[in-house]
Amino acid sequence: VLVSHYVEKRVGRRKTSYRVQIIIKKGGSIVHREQQSFTVYKEAKAWGASRDKILKKGLREQNEGAECAFDDLLVEKLPVTTVGDCIDQYRQEKSAQFGRTVGKDLDLLARSGLAEIKIAHFQSDDVIKHIERRRTTVSAATAGNDLTRLKAVLNYAWARNISNADQARTELEKARTACHDERLIGRAAQRVRIASDDELQTLYDHYETSVRATIPMAEIIRFAVTSCRRENEITQLRWSDNDADALTGVVRRLKDPSGQRLNVKFKYTQEAWDIANRQPKVDECIFPFNGKSISASFTRTCEFLNIKDLRFHDLRHNAVTALFKAGYSIHEVPHFSLHRSLTSLMRYYNEDPADIELK
Repeated sequence: VLVSHYVEKRVGRRKTSYRVQIIIKKGGSIVHREQQSFTVYKEAKAWGASRDKILKKGLREQNEGAECAFDDLLVEKLPVTTVGDCIDQYRQEKSAQFGRTVGKDLDLLARSGLAEIKIAHFQSDDVIKHIERRRTTVSAATAGNDLTRLKAVLNYAWARNISNADQARTELEKARTACHDERLIGRAAQRVRIASDDELQTLYDHYETSVRATIPMAEIIRFAVTSCRRENEITQLRWSDNDADALTGVVRRLKDPSGQRLNVKFKYTQEAWDIANRQPKVDECIFPFNGKSISASFTRTCEFLNIKDLRFHDLRHNAVTALFKAGYSIHEVPHFSLHRSLTSLMRYYNEDPADIELK
């Protein structure tokens, strides 16, 4: 019997944690696994060393014939019997890896009727009924997110050899097929909203005359429509990452399709560069504000000004469209926008056919 432990650093969107795993192998197969997560590395290391020492001592005493019930030293875990149990364990282990949206989706699933169903009794009909109820209040795309989160949970359960998890995964795929055929789930409708020049000017005028504004929203909007940056990206840009000779900056921890967070260099337009460099240098960040506050202010102001159905993210459409109109090629625009595929890039190109001149 072999007892071993290791500490794994887990960098998430909102926090960094250190997970300690204790593994016991017999004949090359894992017969027991336990884990704990800590926010401080020293605490994780100390707990792992302590548990390792206790288990090895108990194993040694048992081999020497001492009256020691080695199994009594193991951390007891509640049996995983329901979908809700799987969701709880999945969140405990993976919470550092996902953001606020995924967390909210899992909260909803944990409160739904699906969570009470035993894994052994999990049926496709249960999932279909859940989606039918959800579709009375949400879109097909949002309802489909429930199945995506549930798939991740059941895949997690299957990988940890939880009883009947593989059967549950099969039932979930049957439900997904049925829901797709019945159009209960589907892709989100492509959004093509772009702010008009008049709407942008109205926003500039409002923010520039506001005496209560604590965030330079007019400048941030101008920067967004000339840089292609999202609100959270804008607030993370740093002076130290800018290269004045190359007119480049860095978006830190940009989400990669692989799930990693990478620091990626991007090209400034001259207009965006000028806007950034006229900001006061009071912080290591160029725009030291909260992305949620920027988005909330934008939404409230659009409602106040009666600008219909315009979101801050729509300004990214303005920026990409302007780059194409300025003559940048389809191979050059991604260096500004950081799109990784032609399909996703072209979703943001919204030129009016009436504006195209015949050659």
